[in-house]
Parts: sequence; structure tokens; C-alpha cells
Amino acid sequence: MDVSLADFFSPADDRAVQLVRSGRGVRYDQADGGPVMEALVGGFNRPKMEPLLVTIGDPDGYRPRFYSHPGRELILVLEGEMEYRYAGEKYELFQGDSLYFDAEHEHGPLPRPGQRVKYLSVLCLFPPLAILYLLPGQQATTSDLGVFP
Repeated sequence: MDVSLADFFSPADDRAVQLVRSGRGVRYDQADGGPVMEALVGGFNRPKMEPLLVTIGDPDGYRPRFYSHPGRELILVLEGEMEYRYAGEKYELFQGDSLYFDAEHEHGPLPRPGQRVKYLSVLCLFPPLAILYLLPGQQATTSDLGVFP
């Protein structure tokens, strides 16, 4: 059962939709050469994902940061080009490219010199659940689960 003790004392979240207008998300500015992150949604109890708009406006003054956290992450490059480091590997990402990965490994952007970058980062806070339909008398094997790598 996916219930924590805090759920019994938290107010019910009866919202089904939230509209956030362009530029109106909660901004997190990192003054020491870091990216600007804008939360595109907020205020839901126990969210399953967290979409962020990430902008590296001054790539020449950017100080690389690398992260690791539970869950999965999807990166979609909206503007510019960058290298994205993941678990010691580097991936060349261009506008329109996406990268999906297990976020528990160290990862982070490396913008190209002089190249402003904007990307959507969707943090999936819980691993995807496999849905499996079996006929009576059948047993599941690990190959049946279809869990994303």
C-alpha cells in the first residue's frame, strides 16, 4: 500500500488541474553561476512527477553542478545545445533531443561556450509501475513485467 503516516494528517488534494502561465512558475535563481530553475507545477500533495524549466543563460559563467536523487528523469532540450553528463558518460544533446535515465546516478548539464540552453526536466519521483494482466492460472516472469530500463 502506497500510504505514509503523514497522509493521514495531510489535507486532501482535490485539485485535478493546475494552469501555470508562461514565466509565472516558482523561480529558483542560483546566484553563483548556476542555472535558473522554474517549477511548472506546485502545491500538490505527494506528487508523482516534478516538471522544471531549466535555463542556463550565461554558459561562460556557468559552474557545473551534478545531481543524484531517487527516481527517473526526462530531459528535453528546447533551445541551444549542450553536453549532458550521466554516470561518467557524456551525451551530445541538441534542440529537440531527449534523454531519459535513472536519476540515482550522478548527472548534470555542461553547456557549450557561448551557447544559452533551455530545457525541460521532468523528475519522476516514483519509479514507473508495471501493469500486468494475467489469465487465471498464469504466472508472471521478470521478462513479462516490461519495466522501463
